[in-house]
Amino acid sequence: WSSDVCSSDLDGVIQTNQRAELQAVVATLEVEDRPVEIHTDSKYVMRGGGQLAALRHRDWLNVDNGDLWQRLDELQGGLDLQVTWVRGHTGHPGNERCDTLVKDGIRSVGGRVG
Repeated sequence: WSSDVCSSDLDGVIQTNQRAELQAVVATLEVEDRPVEIHTDSKYVMRGGGQLAALRHRDWLNVDNGDLWQRLDELQGGLDLQVTWVRGHTGHPGNERCDTLVKDGIRSVGGRVG
């Protein structure tokens, strides 16, 4: 997990947690040219990644975050990529670090963290 990726600005008009999770994966793949292992607590990323062929078949039409799924599909083709799901908020160091960065970001713009 990279604090640079976890704290980067998001592209796109509509910002959601799912878009943020997917953007983090895309941003990582854009800078790596070696085997990559991504640990994520996002079931959205895990499930969607397994459906890239179906999304591609639909030409990315009417697909939530289709721009990011398409970019992920382009990037992962040339990489040795492994994605592993981890349960969130259970002490995984990278997951806890990203959670801290998210909360810091929310507070930095005047938001409240529960």
